[in-house]
Amino acid sequence: MTVRALKLPGDLQPLEDMLVQTFQYPENPEWGIQADEEEDIAREIKTLRKIWPIIRVMQLVSPSLRDLLRGFVWGEGDQIGGVVIAQRGGTTNTWGIGIVGVLPEFRRRGIARQLVMKILDDLRQRGAQRINLGVIEKNVPAYALYKSLGFDHYATMIEYHRWPSGMAEDVPLPNGFEEAPMARFDWKPRYEFDKRITPADVARYIPVEVGRFRTPIAMRCLARLMDSLRRLKQKRFVYRSEEPSSGILSIERQAQGKEPLLFPHGSTQHSQGWLRMCLPRPCGL
Repeated sequence: MTVRALKLPGDLQPLEDMLVQTFQYPENPEWGIQADEEEDIAREIKTLRKIWPIIRVMQLVSPSLRDLLRGFVWGEGDQIGGVVIAQRGGTTNTWGIGIVGVLPEFRRRGIARQLVMKILDDLRQRGAQRINLGVIEKNVPAYALYKSLGFDHYATMIEYHRWPSGMAEDVPLPNGFEEAPMARFDWKPRYEFDKRITPADVARYIPVEVGRFRTPIAMRCLARLMDSLRRLKQKRFVYRSEEPSSGILSIERQAQGKEPLLFPHGSTQHSQGWLRMCLPRPCGL
C-alpha cells in the first residue's frame, strides 16, 4: 500500500465507511464516534457528493474554493487504510488539519506519521505559515506523535454537554446589555470581538486576521446550498453593552428532533451569567 493524494469525489464513498471504523477506541469508548455522529458523517459526505460538480465549476473561478479539502490517503485501489485532510483558514495562510485517522488493523506501523509529514510538506509548498490541529488530551500516542513533528500545545478546548429534563429557565439580560440578531456572514462583530479577547500567546498560532472572518462570495453561495441540503438551521445573536460587543452566540440545529448545538463566545467577566442567559435561546429554532 502507498500514500497518494486525496481524489475527490471518488474517495468520498470509501471514506464514509472508513472514518466510522477509524474513530473507535474500545479501551476509551467515550473518544469514539457516537451513533448521531455517524449519521452526521454520512449526511456531510452525501451532501458533498451531491454538489461536487457544482464545487468543481466554482473552483475554476474562485481561488478560495480550491483549498476546500486537501489531503492524502494510505491505501491501494479503492481500499483506504489511513487518511489526513486539511483545510485553509478562510483566505489566510493558516491551515487546519481536521482529520488524521488510521484503521485499527493498520495502527502502530508509522502510517499516521507518514500521512502527517506528507500533508505538512504539501501545505508548506502552498505557502502555509501556520498549521494547527486538535487532539484528545488523553490520546498519548497521538499527542506524542504531533509533538515529535514540531507541534506546540498552545490551547485547550473543553466541550460541555447538557441534556435538560425540561425547558431552561429564561434569564434576563444583565442591566445595560442588549441582544440583536446577527447575519450569518456579518464578519465585523466577530472579528472585532476576537481582536479584543484573543490572548497574545494564542494569536501567535491563530492570528486574528480579516481573512478568517470575511467569507468570499463563492463560499457564501456554497455554504447556503449545503445548509439547504443538510436542512441546517442557524441563528446568531450579538450582545452589546457600552463596549462594541460582549458576547456572540451561534445556534445550529441540523435535523428535526436533534439537540441544537450552542457556540457561545463571551468575555470572561460576564461568562457565567451570560451562558445561563444563552441556554433557553435554542428553543425557538
